[in-house]
Amino acid sequence: MDIFFVAIILIIGIVILIVLRKLPSRRKTIIQRQKPSVTKVNLIIGNTPPPGAVVFSPNGTIEQTPNSPEARYKWVVQKMTLKIQQEPDDGEWYFERGKALMALNQYAEAISDFSKLVELYPTWGGYYQLRGLCYFRAGDKKNALADLKKYKEFEKSERLNSETITILEELEKEIH
Repeated sequence: MDIFFVAIILIIGIVILIVLRKLPSRRKTIIQRQKPSVTKVNLIIGNTPPPGAVVFSPNGTIEQTPNSPEARYKWVVQKMTLKIQQEPDDGEWYFERGKALMALNQYAEAISDFSKLVELYPTWGGYYQLRGLCYFRAGDKKNALADLKKYKEFEKSERLNSETITILEELEKEIH
């Protein structure tokens, strides 16, 4: 009789262990409920997010980007403007907003953002390039020439953009 009770208790113990292993652990459930860590990289990575992309915002919410390119660029401008208000000395936000403004043909506003980047990082040629292209597209050839010369001065020769250099050469011929 004692062996019978021991066998029953052993079987019940094995069944309980099997059932407990199949249940999600409390720790795993808590981790799944936590919001993901949010950084700049989650918000924007180099280019405007594709249509319908799911993007983590700094306040922990998850958003879906608009479907049309123009609406996405406007969305980026709006998000970056909020980030600039929160972190006015973080160049990443000016860079992303400036690129979106360029895509929207809002060159004067983009020039302002790229000017802030030139102020923050005065030896980075890429910001002079972007500002120079905005000046060029806005019809300000004198400032375009000055910025594109700075771009060529600061950027390594193997990294120079051939289209930008062509514009620079045309401006040099035209202005001099």
